[in-house]
Amino acid sequence: SSSANYSCSSNSTTRAFRRRPYKDELAALEARYALGEFPEYFDEVERHHRATPEDTPDSSRPRTEEFRRMQALRWRLKASGVVDDMIESRLDNYEALENEWASLRASGRADREVEMARVEEGIREWRRALESGARTTLTAVIQRLEERRGMRAEPALLVWDRRLMEPLIVKPSEFAPAQPMALLDFQPRSIWPSLREEGLGSYDYFEFMLASLFVMPKQSVVAGLRALAPGAEEWILPRCPALRDVEKGGCVDLEMLTVRSLTEGMLREMFEAFMAWPFRPSKAEMVARGGSQDLHGDTEGEMEKHGGM
Repeated sequence: SSSANYSCSSNSTTRAFRRRPYKDELAALEARYALGEFPEYFDEVERHHRATPEDTPDSSRPRTEEFRRMQALRWRLKASGVVDDMIESRLDNYEALENEWASLRASGRADREVEMARVEEGIREWRRALESGARTTLTAVIQRLEERRGMRAEPALLVWDRRLMEPLIVKPSEFAPAQPMALLDFQPRSIWPSLREEGLGSYDYFEFMLASLFVMPKQSVVAGLRALAPGAEEWILPRCPALRDVEKGGCVDLEMLTVRSLTEGMLREMFEAFMAWPFRPSKAEMVARGGSQDLHGDTEGEMEKHGGM
């Protein structure tokens, strides 16, 4: 399928750009060792060599510091390769489950709902197994999963390699008088209808939602909505299909979808569902939680309209 092909291409792209910073140092040491610029043991050092002895606590035959460093980097590269293979294998298993779920959702099978529930349980088991392991592995898997998801999102979150032109490079001498400045590129677009419904007061709710979610960008969208207001996730999540659209950066298990991975379309759906929620916080509650009276429009009137004192 097209989604599977996209997944494979994004996997290869992720691996191609994941270069360890110490690989250049190892390559330089390997080249020097091949040219005979330093031997393995220090007692083999000759005048043309550039080498220093290692500090050994016993009377064992000391190696050169350069060879010792090269050997350590070899072991590190081998170990990182094993870890990378393990992480990539877990990611491939996860994406296979997600692709199966997406295919089932698009199919017209009579047992579609049953099969989708089976795959969802498999994804939850995958997450529980990951969470029961090492914390470093969990962090690495989540980070790379977000990278893959960011490549598939529409619009893509990771677009550095898709830019139409190279960044503009300027020098301080090209500006007079020299002072700190920034170039801002504005592309005006029509605002969402949901942001116009209650005038400028809608922006207060939007900023309130963003502030509650992005106080911890690495938290899941489920945890973020729980912090927004009691019961918010129960109302908002079922009304936001984009969150589970895996072909556009969504995630089947929303516990695996972090706040920082949300696209503009996802945020729009969440905000519209939030504004339609009968029990959304009042203006008075937002002021109490935010500690500010700086609300747009007629503050007292808006607060009274939404149940404020």
